[in-house]
Amino acid sequence: MCPLCYLLSLLMIIGTYLKIDAFWNSEQVHQVRRWFGDRGASIFYYAIGGSIMAFGLFLSTQ
Repeated sequence: MCPLCYLLSLLMIIGTYLKIDAFWNSEQVHQVRRWFGDRGASIFYYAIGGSIMAFGLFLSTQ
C-alpha cells in the first residue's frame, strides 16, 4: 500500500470540497483559480486528487 498517496489525495480532495482557507487561499491555488476560475480550479484539483488516488491503488496491487 501507499499510505502517502492516499493521504495526499484525500488532502487534495477534502481541501477542495470544503474550501479550507489554508488550502484554497494559498498562493499556488490562488494562481490556478485566476487561470481557470473557481469551478475550473475545483475540477483541476479533483482530477489531481483522483489521479494520485489511482496511482496509490495501482502501487498497492503490485
